[in-house]
Amino acid sequence: MVQGNFDTYQPVRITEAPEIEAYYVSSSESPTGAGEPPVPPLAPALCNAIYAATKKRLRALPIIS
Repeated sequence: MVQGNFDTYQPVRITEAPEIEAYYVSSSESPTGAGEPPVPPLAPALCNAIYAATKKRLRALPIIS
């Protein structure tokens, strides 16, 4: 996964993302959007999958090497 330049970098598409389970919890707080919470775990999940496959820990984004 080495890119020569940012113009050749292919970001992960949502259809290629690992499966993420989201749970909604009752709260007395004001309502907010419910569509965004499952998205932030994508990068850590992908980095952990890469680590499991390569034993190389990635600690920066974008994932380019």
